[in-house]
Amino acid sequence: MQYHHYHQLKPLLNSLKAELCIAIICSGDPRVAGANFYQTYNERHWKSYAAVADDLKRTLEEAGFRQVVVLADDASLPDRLAAHRINLAWLNTAGMQGRNAMAHTAGLLESLGIAYVGHSPLAYALMDHKLNLKRMLGGFGIATPDWLTWHPELTPDKTTFKTRFRQFAEDDPGPWVVKPVSGRASWYIHVVNDFNELWDAVHAVYRQTFNQVLIERFLDGPEYCISVAPPLIHRNDMFEREPEPLAFSCLQRLFQKEERIFQSIDHAPLNRKRTRLIDPNEEPELIRHLAQIGRRLYHELNLNYLIRVDLRVSKHDTVQVLEVNPKPDLKRPDEGGTSLVSMGLEQQGMDYGDLVQSLLGAYLDSNLIHRPKALASLAEPLAKVSLGPPVRLVSSAKGF
Repeated sequence: MQYHHYHQLKPLLNSLKAELCIAIICSGDPRVAGANFYQTYNERHWKSYAAVADDLKRTLEEAGFRQVVVLADDASLPDRLAAHRINLAWLNTAGMQGRNAMAHTAGLLESLGIAYVGHSPLAYALMDHKLNLKRMLGGFGIATPDWLTWHPELTPDKTTFKTRFRQFAEDDPGPWVVKPVSGRASWYIHVVNDFNELWDAVHAVYRQTFNQVLIERFLDGPEYCISVAPPLIHRNDMFEREPEPLAFSCLQRLFQKEERIFQSIDHAPLNRKRTRLIDPNEEPELIRHLAQIGRRLYHELNLNYLIRVDLRVSKHDTVQVLEVNPKPDLKRPDEGGTSLVSMGLEQQGMDYGDLVQSLLGAYLDSNLIHRPKALASLAEPLAKVSLGPPVRLVSSAKGF
């Protein structure tokens, strides 16, 4: 098969629908017998993401893919990948346990040689580790709230830490945000007003995560988010290439009474009362500015998969990046709710199915052109596709 251009992508995908064996991978449950050799701990609050994996499976099946399964990323995953003869995986997991769990499954698939839709292991680890991300943001010249970290091995003494904190805080009266260095969904996040509250909060977060604790200056301005995806998108039953990564679903997160940080769907249902979709006709400069930040991050981090950037405005009207989510919620919109990613798809002339096909198509297109050896696990189904003279994709396929 000779593949040249994204215009060939639609017939290629149509030809692969009967042949491709796809696994949607969600987080394994460390409490289940046989899921691991030993249950340890997780630096971030665990969630299975199985419901969204089912959404992705159903959407791919509706698009015509005939062999799609949902698998959990536990100790049995390599055997089940082999048993199902999986050619392609889709990562909808944040890992099961241990350090940098977000990167584990991507690393496993890289080692096994199985192609997957998702970020590289390094990209997952960097974005999920908020401290390292902040350091990179500083190198990019992108504003982020000032921070300090705490860990009992480095500063166990309250008096010593108080001195460090006073040097960091200077004359700022607060409040301060205390959060896990790796975390999700507003779990274990505290907003504190003085040092004694902060001292109690850092210990509370550490007891849950056994990891560094991040302390940030609290920003009291409006909060926004924007999603960024690869520039190859699916709409009107065809693929189109945008000149830049697709920046979409630009939203303002609306705070409820007495809410100081935005609570995720784990804490409160996500609906349009809690968000405001920014109208490009009314606030074009705001969208342009947020999109510029999102695309800059996408390029600097060398990404080729979906992210969501969360931002907040400081008292000096500076838009600052709170975090970059490497695994934003991909819930399929229904009567029970939606996701921050999906809320602005209509503005792009797209729906949820278009987004799913966009992410799959962009992955295949990029790798067929730039990294064909990464698709060794697709050698067999691709060999059955006729788009021109054959191109050899080497595959050992041991156990498959």
